Order: sequence, then C-alpha cells, then structure tokens
Amino acid sequence: MPGNSLRIKNILNDRQRKMFYAACYNLDSFRQFIFKSTFFQRFKIDDGLRIRLQTNDIELMAFAGRWLHFFLIGENTLHIQNPAPVRRDFN
Repeated sequence: MPGNSLRIKNILNDRQRKMFYAACYNLDSFRQFIFKSTFFQRFKIDDGLRIRLQTNDIELMAFAGRWLHFFLIGENTLHIQNPAPVRRDFN
C-alpha cells in the first residue's frame, strides 16, 4: 500500500528507515547490522540464539520480527543489557 510507505517515511529518520527495511526485506543486511554493530553489547541475547542467528535465516527472520516489535512499538520483546539509570536530579 503506497500510504504505508509514506507514513513510515514521515515517522522514522533515514537510519531508522534503513534498519526497518533491512529487518523486513534484506536479512543479509540485518544480520550484518546485528553482528557488526554494538547490538549484542546493548541487548541480552543468549549464546545459543546468537549462534543460530549467524546461519539460520528462519531464526533470523523471527528475531527480526521481535526486534521490529521492540523498535517500532516499544514491546518488551528484547531486553537491554545495562539500561541507563534514571536521573532524579534536574540540575
């Protein structure tokens, strides 16, 4: 649907759009993103899943769906490694 593409373009910045399209349509690019960035330093991913994501496209596709739910909707499908502490002072 053409309208959906326009909505995504207006909501996401360039970098976010590239990540969205990679997760949806280009698994090789999405795999490169998660393995060549700080992704695994930022998110708690068990070693078994990490190994499967390297070679199993179906596992990667399912994981991309989880990531999209986290990234776009804010669902608790992934867990951040060390969330930044909430600042209580307003100085």
